[in-house]
Amino acid sequence: MIVDARVHIGKAEPQMAGAPPLEPDGYPIEKILNLMKKAGVDKSVIIPAHRSDYREANKQVAELVRAYPDKFIGFGRVNPNCTECAFDTAQEAVEKLGLKGLEVSYFAWKWYDPVIAVPFFRRLFELDVPIMIRADVDVGLVKFSLDQIANLSPLSPIIICVSWSFGQTLPPPHRDELFEIVRNNNNLFVETSGSETILLEKIVSRIGAHRVIFGSNSPPKEPISERAKIEAMRISDKEKELILGGNIMRILKGEL
Repeated sequence: MIVDARVHIGKAEPQMAGAPPLEPDGYPIEKILNLMKKAGVDKSVIIPAHRSDYREANKQVAELVRAYPDKFIGFGRVNPNCTECAFDTAQEAVEKLGLKGLEVSYFAWKWYDPVIAVPFFRRLFELDVPIMIRADVDVGLVKFSLDQIANLSPLSPIIICVSWSFGQTLPPPHRDELFEIVRNNNNLFVETSGSETILLEKIVSRIGAHRVIFGSNSPPKEPISERAKIEAMRISDKEKELILGGNIMRILKGEL
């Protein structure tokens, strides 16, 4: 099974997105399904596009999962900059809406402090779902807190997106620091979108194919081109199967 672990749905707020969205109201669901078909993707993890408040957006994700249960896996999303608000939103997404994971991104700088970040993630781990973070926009979180966060709950998976929004990848030295942290923590996984084949091969050589997860970051990217980068990798077919779906399905079942 081919699973795209990072697809955005719904309208993005321009001030949150970092650039005007390609389509002001997001991609129509029919277009997302068509892109999946062209890329040979069986299922997609759908996540709300960038907003300041995600409660309604999370409900939209849950509705789409109910409408297309064979095509979509729902992740909720929270704005972390109000700790209590974020946890309430996360709890509602998981316990009431039945979503299977959470993205937490765009932290204000003060939240990079482990004194604040670590207790917040400790609460999130109580919900017992995978957590997705953004190493590209939240570099400080990686640098100052990620290792402590990963050690809080060694059986709680964290999926780390490493690409910039415009096709650039997380640059050295931050990238090397990140991969060292990932290598030392078995519950950390790296998502592939925006990374070129040569970098993906380096990532696999550093942390192993069993810790890498295919995602397209669609929109603006498209799954057919992001999958092609993985198919072009000089690794075994078994390793490609893990990256293209095996790993995300394994952690969604609660297995590392």
